[in-house]
Amino acid sequence: MESIISPEEPSSDGVPFIRSLTSDDFLSGFMAYSQVYDDWLRDQPNDFNLITSMLKANDEVRLHSRVIFSWLNPQGSHRQGNAFAREFMVMLGSDLASWLDLSRLKVFREKNRIDLCLTDGRRYLIIENKLDAPDQRGQVRRYVEFVQTEREALPEDILLIFLTKGSRNPSKRSLAEWAIEPDGNGRLRLVDENGKEQAGYRHCSYGTDVLEWLERCELQLSCSNDGGRLDNLRFAFGEYRRVVERISGKTKETRMALEAWILEGGDPASMHKRIACAESIVEQMWKLKARWLKHAMTEGMDALLARWAEYVEPVKPEDLGVTTVEEFKSPHATAFFSPKTRWHPNKGRFWKVTKGAHADRLALVICIGKTWLHVGLLPLRAGKLSDGVWIENLDARALNIRNNPISEKVLLGFRSFGVPLEQAILQMAPFECSEQGQVVQSIVSMLVNESTNGNSQRLGLHT
Repeated sequence: MESIISPEEPSSDGVPFIRSLTSDDFLSGFMAYSQVYDDWLRDQPNDFNLITSMLKANDEVRLHSRVIFSWLNPQGSHRQGNAFAREFMVMLGSDLASWLDLSRLKVFREKNRIDLCLTDGRRYLIIENKLDAPDQRGQVRRYVEFVQTEREALPEDILLIFLTKGSRNPSKRSLAEWAIEPDGNGRLRLVDENGKEQAGYRHCSYGTDVLEWLERCELQLSCSNDGGRLDNLRFAFGEYRRVVERISGKTKETRMALEAWILEGGDPASMHKRIACAESIVEQMWKLKARWLKHAMTEGMDALLARWAEYVEPVKPEDLGVTTVEEFKSPHATAFFSPKTRWHPNKGRFWKVTKGAHADRLALVICIGKTWLHVGLLPLRAGKLSDGVWIENLDARALNIRNNPISEKVLLGFRSFGVPLEQAILQMAPFECSEQGQVVQSIVSMLVNESTNGNSQRLGLHT
């Protein structure tokens, strides 16, 4: 396979460039595709969803269990009684449509650690909601035994629904010596270690069963002649349905696929070259990212601070009494991005303020934690690491720096602008134009202006 990365030929700023070795010019073709894609995308429906703007799409407790409960609950604020619960039971199948007496239905959420439980006082339908959380030891068995013991329910009056994104059933760890077996009537049941039935069992999937239930409810609402009174419910069901489509991989595609351009763009005879080039970019991209990071942390920072050399000077972490951050070296950039190297966090560089009102009282820091890149200010006392008490009156918003977890656990009192490095690295070449570069310039400019004006009150520094 031809490589399109030329690491031996860096550009003038030390950042390697990419060149195409294909006859149909891979990169030019891709840039043309990108322009067509951007033009096309502007005409497509947007992807905004009110629910996922507030909660993660896979949040099974705060999102999915709560939403499903709110609609199954006949006493819910939707004021539709058991209408949505009835559609849920119909979705489970004709043999279960009337299994519960819906006129006596009560629904519970997170009671005795059971995600959802529907009961008419005699029968119990337990829903174990499993999106990404691992099975707990004896979880399924414990829930069934609780209903048997505390509610005195018979095995034939208990049904456990295992709800997932895919098709997986409870693990052996969750069943705890129980098993799932056919009951001879086309249904499944939970049996103990002696083969005795303990409860009925049914698997449900978000991508098929929940979507069917939501569509049934939406259809019922669409047939209602309510004069718009239920429009909020129609909207809510539509928003949640789109969330379920997203987590189950059934979102309707509204974007052009890069795959289509690679396979179909340009001369069909050169398709294999486009595929080879795309694969080569993927294989080599981590090396490019490592070079960009190395340049940003070394030459990039040094060039940016050169004009302020009389105000800040580079120092080693140990010179400041810092033992929690190791001085950044070029191999650390490779270690962060390489798929074969383990990353050891907390690598950085330090510049002590040496002139003006803040001499020996502040240090400029750029460092990498576990996954985030931070740029900011560290308080000092007589040129050494302090107890972190400083900058009471600093307008942090103006400098775009704030407290981060690294401030409490690694560098006491450190205020920084932090972003995930994987996200930031794509905008860090050239470094001086990146967000991090702009923050560095803003911070040092502020320090120089404060020193020049002889006014340290604005910072509210403690001695």
